[in-house]
Amino acid sequence: GDYIRAQGFVGYTYDRLNGGGPLAEVNFIYEPLVDLEISTTLGTSLTESRGTKNQLFYAGLSLRTRF
Repeated sequence: GDYIRAQGFVGYTYDRLNGGGPLAEVNFIYEPLVDLEISTTLGTSLTESRGTKNQLFYAGLSLRTRF
């Protein structure tokens, strides 16, 4: 049968020249068939570069088949 999995992580990035910041990502994977996965990824990261704080948001969608 079909099912949904969720996974995620949190962490901290560090760059010795520019500093660092927190990051987080979450993934949701839906498997409607044995040989098919549809997944989405959402994440964010907070960084500092040359004294300026920046926030990155990213998202992705993927389709995976097995044969």
